[in-house]
Amino acid sequence: MLRTSTYRIHILALLALLLLALAACGERGATKTAATPSASDESASQVMQTATAVAREIAATGTAIAHESASTPVVLAGRGQWYEIDAVSHSDNDVLDVLTLHLLRAQRTDQGLLLRIAFEYEGDSEMSILGGVSQRDIRLTDASGNGYELLDGDQAVISLNPNGHRFRPGGGVAGNLLFPLPEGKEPYTLHFPTYDPIEFRLEEKIKPPLAELKPGTYTIGQTLRSNDDDLAPIALRVDSVEVGEEGVTFHVAFVNTGRRGYEVWGPDGMNDAWLIDAERNQYVPIATSDNLASSITPEGGWQPGQAHEGTITFPRPAAPGILRFTFRTYPAVTLTFDERGLQTAAITSRTGGPPPATPTPKPSQVAYQRITQLLAAQAQAILDGDEEAYLAPFAPDLREEQRVIFRRMHQVPLSGYTLELSPNEDLYGADQGEMHRVSVWGRYTLEGIPPDNDFRYTADYDFVRQGDSWQITAIDNDDFTPFWFLGDVVADHSPHFLIFTRPDTEARTATLARELEAAYDDLKGKGLPVEPMNVAFFTGPEEDLYNLTGHGGTRLLGLAVAQYSFENDQVHVNSRAFFINGKAFAEHADDLAVGERASTITHEMVHLALSRESRPFIPPWLSEGLAVYYAEQAPPEKLRTLVTEGRLNELSLVDLTGAESLGEHDLFGETVGYEYLYSGAAIAYLVQTYGEDQVMAFYRAYSQVPDAELAEKFSGMFASLLASTHMTQMAQEKTPEFVQQYFGISLEELDAAVKAWLQQLP
Repeated sequence: MLRTSTYRIHILALLALLLLALAACGERGATKTAATPSASDESASQVMQTATAVAREIAATGTAIAHESASTPVVLAGRGQWYEIDAVSHSDNDVLDVLTLHLLRAQRTDQGLLLRIAFEYEGDSEMSILGGVSQRDIRLTDASGNGYELLDGDQAVISLNPNGHRFRPGGGVAGNLLFPLPEGKEPYTLHFPTYDPIEFRLEEKIKPPLAELKPGTYTIGQTLRSNDDDLAPIALRVDSVEVGEEGVTFHVAFVNTGRRGYEVWGPDGMNDAWLIDAERNQYVPIATSDNLASSITPEGGWQPGQAHEGTITFPRPAAPGILRFTFRTYPAVTLTFDERGLQTAAITSRTGGPPPATPTPKPSQVAYQRITQLLAAQAQAILDGDEEAYLAPFAPDLREEQRVIFRRMHQVPLSGYTLELSPNEDLYGADQGEMHRVSVWGRYTLEGIPPDNDFRYTADYDFVRQGDSWQITAIDNDDFTPFWFLGDVVADHSPHFLIFTRPDTEARTATLARELEAAYDDLKGKGLPVEPMNVAFFTGPEEDLYNLTGHGGTRLLGLAVAQYSFENDQVHVNSRAFFINGKAFAEHADDLAVGERASTITHEMVHLALSRESRPFIPPWLSEGLAVYYAEQAPPEKLRTLVTEGRLNELSLVDLTGAESLGEHDLFGETVGYEYLYSGAAIAYLVQTYGEDQVMAFYRAYSQVPDAELAEKFSGMFASLLASTHMTQMAQEKTPEFVQQYFGISLEELDAAVKAWLQQLP
């Protein structure tokens, strides 16, 4: 409301000023003015319509003349020939030396000689001028020395005040000066206090300047980079401009081009943007989208690559042939219009010259570009089968080892492969030409596997600069090392599995495939969302599973694995796979009870089937309990041992909700089995009491928590170190809420009900 009211007051004041000037034009050469006509008998709408007409007419002709009566002013177009002048003058006043006086053009009419002038600000920072000059000191002379006093003029140029605002870099203020028609001959001379006189002739005839912009939406598509260190990672993308009846709206986006999250304080759309027209008139925004009004930074800061989009609206410009959109510390986008609309869009300085030089990039920035190109070329070489291109960046002593790995990869049905620097990589040592333990992310997809199930791993690289490029001198595999990096590989297929084995385990592939397919059919029959194609890895007898998954132990028969990542504040579940521990099969095959191997495979297949809908803050009793339940690993005779062996007092769903995993404090393996049984019992009780559909809806509730809420837990400098703590806290927050929502009881009441149910088992 305040903004609208201020706008109306400005228009009414403009109307009064124009009527005052028109009355003064009635007597040629007169220096006194007539009284301002009253608008008191007009309706508010009539006043606004008249004011709008006056504003548009002054934009089109530079003047407005005559009226029929005091109560109903009629605006007529000023008629006369326009002349190009284009002469400049400078002040000998120290304060005004940053303001260039520019005599743009003149219009000769029967009512007088109208001069269009502009004061163009050449300073680098904002500036205000108090006072201005006296109207009596602005004169015109002819060749005979006759002097002519100013009849009227725009107060903006007389007071050196750009619409009540400070002068902005590249901006200024333009307006009209009206003199009597000179009686003497040319040349004429404009005298403006403290400025050198400007001599001019009316020789070069021109057409009237563009009156207004053609309405429409025009594509701009320019990206600007700031010369401010704090804003260096944030690009300003100017997408389009929309010309409407009430204003000019720019659609922009502030984009984090860096490799990590970022946040900056200060700049906003209302105070740091301005528009400059063809005569250097400057305009401040009359509106912005809510998300840019107080800051260009999105709530919580930018994620890598995130674009924070919004709009900035300015009033319609008086001189619209050229518009220059400017945002503090960025270069400008200069737009050229004609009667057909937007013709060109280019990045320039704020005054329309060449854009400022891009700051010299830091050594780490140059290294980032070079290594990004190197890694992209290597990944493409893998897909193209170009062995020499893949090996070229490696130091000579690494090439034979990498040649073996490259040839193994050609045994793998890859459909995609990328290598990139970790977003958190700082590239320390780039200025010295040697970098150690540079974190690199690898990502690949496999033929026939759902495309959203991409596999990811990390590795640490050492680099040494070689001229303008870099050479890889060492690689240390880190998390989730690709299967083929650690040994030879054989790929086999079953109807629903892509199975990778080592040559010494290939003979067991047929047996393994039958067991996997049996588990698949079992779970599909029970209604679980098994995927049409899955990935399984069968490690060799001497291989350490820990190098591939981060989990190990000879009694670990197998496990399902999935990774969680955040991209643009969205959760992605990737690297979904089944790992079979070849060492466990080799060393403990005789220890496995009848059916234990099949139930273990089914147990892990439950985790795999539910991985898309899983989240890292699901309490372990729920995720493991479902796997125990569907793998039928907790028959009544086993559950009764929880009562007969007096274990119920040691077990609690409340305590297990706050655990990262079952058995996390069981160093000797004495209680973990009971925790699994009790978790399975909780699920069996819930299914029997509330139904399987309700239990699965309870499980899926965790995946329906807004991704942004989960992303907040991973923001901040130490987020990765505290990830497990954050997930445990979320489990403790959400689980009681969901238990109440889906079952109508508290978590404590559920725990008591499960124990009572167990005690009643026959």
